Amino acid sequence: MALFRRRGETPEQKKGGLIAGLIGATATLSLVAIAGLVWVWSVYWGPGPQAGQGETTTVILRSGAGVSESARPCTRPG
Repeated sequence: MALFRRRGETPEQKKGGLIAGLIGATATLSLVAIAGLVWVWSVYWGPGPQAGQGETTTVILRSGAGVSESARPCTRPG
């Protein structure tokens, strides 16, 4: 950003620089958003933690259990 206007710089030239800056900022933000979406997709569809024994772990929850009670068995290994 120039503090002083250069000699011979017309308002059209100044406007062109602003448009180029906006296009560059939009392209950068778009790339960051795409990279973020790729990361979220890979985490969501990626493999989960390994089972303690065998290929799967079965957790049986009590009917009417709250969130903290349901989460407790999931934090223990195996």
